[in-house]
Parts: sequence; structure tokens; C-alpha cells
Amino acid sequence: MPDKSASLVAVKESTLPPAISGTFDALQLYDPSTFSDKDQDNTVAAVATGAALAFLLPLFEGSLFADLLLSSLVGGGAAAYCALRKDPVGAITRDVVGDSANSFAIGTADAIEYIEEEFEVSDNIKRSSQQLVQDVKKKVKDLS
Repeated sequence: MPDKSASLVAVKESTLPPAISGTFDALQLYDPSTFSDKDQDNTVAAVATGAALAFLLPLFEGSLFADLLLSSLVGGGAAAYCALRKDPVGAITRDVVGDSANSFAIGTADAIEYIEEEFEVSDNIKRSSQQLVQDVKKKVKDLS
């Protein structure tokens, strides 16, 4: 069975400066600007998944902003490194983690769209909010 990671070829010409592109080569990493659109999407989804997992784990003490920042740097950075590797780890990260995260996001968006169409959640919230504002205005008027 051929190595799937070895079959990933540059679909586009690199848009990175030669110094950065050379650094990717020296570190045995793919240049992300040469990926196909699907591979770029999968790489971004893998990075987002890594950042989200690091955020959900109690790794960093501090404020919400600090936790988000550190989770993005550590979790997202580790996932980005894994996704750009030129070995089976990179292929698995892109093709399994990234593709699964994309499928999950698309499924979630479809479910939200279905719920909105079926139950008209936004319209119901809007009507309830308007009624609440009218009730508050009436009570304020009655108090004065």
C-alpha cells in the first residue's frame, strides 16, 4: 500500500518568501501555500481542533483571554506542526482530524439551519423580546 503522505504534491506555486519556504523544507514540513483547497481546509480545521482541545483542558490558569491565547498558541501550534509534517502523522492529522472536524462543522451548521427553519427560533426570540420591552415600558409608565 503506497504511503498517502508521499502522494501529496504541490498543487499551487508557493507564495511564501524563499527564506520561509526554505525553512519549511529544512524542517521536513509541507509549504501550506502549495496545498489544494481541500488540504488547506483540513489543515485549518486540524489547527482549530487542536486549539479547542487545549482550551477545554485545564492546562492554563488565568483569565479567559490568556487561556484562549495560550490554547491557540500551544494547541493550535502543535496541531499545525503535525498537519504540515511530511510523514504519516501529517497525513492522519490532515485527512482524519481535519476532515472529521470539517464534517462535524458542516453537520452542525446543517442541524442549526434545520432547527431554525423548523422552529423559527430567531423570529420567536424577536417576538418575545419585543413583547418583553413593551411590558417593561408599560410597567415603567404605570409606576410614574
